[in-house]
Amino acid sequence: MDLIQVKQIADRRPFQAFEIELVSGTRIPVRHPEEIGFALDILAAVRLRDGNAAMFGPGDVAAIHIRKNGRNRG
Repeated sequence: MDLIQVKQIADRRPFQAFEIELVSGTRIPVRHPEEIGFALDILAAVRLRDGNAAMFGPGDVAAIHIRKNGRNRG
């Protein structure tokens, strides 16, 4: 999955929270559109609740899971 697809999901209005699943199995929650930023289509960063950031590139994304009411939809 490429970062253009991730950006399209992040830019949807109304915004829906989602999780980015990396190929490593790590899941990164995106609860608000201001938590994610993009540098062209080569790098994305998500601000985590602990103040750190998770950064990843296009080859790192395995799946996107749209959340509804705080629960995963798949």
